[in-house]
Amino acid sequence: MTIGVLEEMSEKGDVQAQSRLGLCYYRGEGVNQDYEKAVQYFKQAADQNDARAQSNLGICLMYGQGIEQNKEEAIKFLN
Repeated sequence: MTIGVLEEMSEKGDVQAQSRLGLCYYRGEGVNQDYEKAVQYFKQAADQNDARAQSNLGICLMYGQGIEQNKEEAIKFLN
């Protein structure tokens, strides 16, 4: 799937697309690496109870990638 298609699906609330886009931006797959955008998509998916996105958001919080480091909050997402 292309980034454009994933973005369209994400805008419609598709949780899997949001989680996948987060990973694409986190890893720099098909897009320039952008931790802030990754966090944005991880949050959208995590708010819909996507476990993978919650874990990835926890990692970003733990290491301060794209978001202010907050280890206490990170642990909540990682548990």
